[in-house]
Amino acid sequence: MPFSYVEAGTVLSSHKYAWSDNVGYINFEDVTVEDDILSGYAWSENKGWINFNPTQGGVTNDGSGNLAGSAWGEQLGWIDFDNVSIDPSTGKFSGTATGELVGTITFDCPNFCDVETDWRQNTTSSIASLGTSQGSSASGRTNALGPVIPFIPSVVVLNELENTTSSTGAFSEIEVTDDSDQIFIENPPLFDVISEPVQVRVAPGEILPISVRLSNFGGGKRVDVLIEYSIFSSTGKEIYSISETVAVETTANFIKSIQIPLGTVSGTYTAKTSIIYGGQLAPAITQFPFKVERKILGLFQSDFFLYGGITLIISFFALLLGRVLIKRRKSRFAPFDYSNIPHNERTFYEILSDTIMQMRQRVGDDALFIASNISGLQIDKKNGRVLAITESPAKVIAVLVSKYEKILGKKVSFSLRRE
Repeated sequence: MPFSYVEAGTVLSSHKYAWSDNVGYINFEDVTVEDDILSGYAWSENKGWINFNPTQGGVTNDGSGNLAGSAWGEQLGWIDFDNVSIDPSTGKFSGTATGELVGTITFDCPNFCDVETDWRQNTTSSIASLGTSQGSSASGRTNALGPVIPFIPSVVVLNELENTTSSTGAFSEIEVTDDSDQIFIENPPLFDVISEPVQVRVAPGEILPISVRLSNFGGGKRVDVLIEYSIFSSTGKEIYSISETVAVETTANFIKSIQIPLGTVSGTYTAKTSIIYGGQLAPAITQFPFKVERKILGLFQSDFFLYGGITLIISFFALLLGRVLIKRRKSRFAPFDYSNIPHNERTFYEILSDTIMQMRQRVGDDALFIASNISGLQIDKKNGRVLAITESPAKVIAVLVSKYEKILGKKVSFSLRRE
């Protein structure tokens, strides 16, 4: 019995913004609306991506446009969509979603805030009556995967074409049986794809490694799938695309290397991975954000400026500290001025003062202690300045030099200060 597939709805590019009173506009263009769930991501310039199908949550659709459940943002936490609905005839979002960090998200405000999708509620009553008008129920037949999946009017509708296609892939010979007004699809192929970044920042011209995992939930048969890898800018422009064919029986895990175009402008980009296969009934798409940033001397530009700034600050303080220490050392060992001492005594003051200073450079403040205990010599115990010579200057000098030579174990030399 021929049939065709009703695709999931997408958010219109001309009606994609909602408004959060905490983080501003949120772009819903990459959100997909299906009869039972919402998937994909919304984007906030201030707080990043919002996942509509996270592991421990998700936003559901009851088929009539009434939403429930929660989406997850890495920087926004859980966002409740219980009070949001989609008009089943126009596709317009209404109501408000709320979260502790995101605040209130409004979908139909007057200032450039109107989210709309091309999803519509399925109203094919003639097909729905096949499963409900006579009160019939599933026949209980099973296949290798368990119970045979009953025909769902909101997913598959009949038409007059035997072979049809959609944007998600060609529909090859899927076995359909008619039994007691029930329509069954035997062993439908069903794939899921998960792609994750090995690194979230890359420079133009470099390789972006992507970890890809494909899962075959169908009849356990080996199936060739076409994998498409695309990179989009923050404005939704596709800057790169490549595809390859992979045979999958149960699961396949591999690393795909994507070279970022050399002239790519720095900014945030989205890497999307989608698969297309024969008999496809549901889209299989995954995506993640990453950053492109130029490098300077092998470092990312932001790191270069960060480390460069830190280096300059450290160098500045090191230079400042060095100058302070040098100035302090110079002031500590600067010769004292004895111009106020009579000329015939000044030479002895200078000899004693310079000898103390030279020894202070060698043995530290111990030189001051030794000099302060020489009989006939008075000094300032803090800086070593000679205050008075009360005994024979020659004797005082001889005793001081003798003490220093005893400490050092070698002769102490001194020179007369120049005029």
